[in-house]
Amino acid sequence: HLLPIFSSLRSFYNYRVYGNGKLPPPRELIGSCVADSPYICSKRCAVKTHTQNVCTDRAKFHHQLSRFGKTPMNSKEENDLLVHDMDIVPSNGTVFLMDIAQLFPSEKASRHLARDLSNYLGLRQQLPSLKDVPPDSSRYTDPERTKYFINICDDEHRYLREVLVGIGTDAYTWIRDYFLGSRDVVVSSREDFLELISKWQYDPCADGDYNNKL
Repeated sequence: HLLPIFSSLRSFYNYRVYGNGKLPPPRELIGSCVADSPYICSKRCAVKTHTQNVCTDRAKFHHQLSRFGKTPMNSKEENDLLVHDMDIVPSNGTVFLMDIAQLFPSEKASRHLARDLSNYLGLRQQLPSLKDVPPDSSRYTDPERTKYFINICDDEHRYLREVLVGIGTDAYTWIRDYFLGSRDVVVSSREDFLELISKWQYDPCADGDYNNKL
């Protein structure tokens, strides 16, 4: 599934800080997670790296998806969106693509998710309808471990947000124009799904209510 680009980086940064201590400032996490490598480090070695696998390149969902080999990748327009050195490992299987927001029943794009996922999996009985799950209020309770948390909407992170907007625009464009053109890629409520990920092209911090929506 796909995560909202801004909240995923902020949440992962704060998760790492809470579990492992202080991380480098976000401005030092722009680019790759591992120096001179397009890949992230394995879970076992991540805590030993400078970035602890927290970096803006993790938001390049389209680079990861391109490795399935579901698009032609034979035009300059497409390749300009996929500048990476990761191996392409073509898969004969199909891909069910969803935005994590589709797991919330209040989201318009979730209306047919249970049905469409049931059909994709070939289930004899349809999956139950989605239900709201209350947030875990006890997750981050230690003030000594939360003092290094970031608010990505702070002005000091303006350039970081510009980088993420650029990544989000490329990811949205590639998924819309190329990945969803494959017969092997399935989404639920296509137009609503596209409306969701189109938000990656914009800085959500321009909306003063951003933090209350996460």
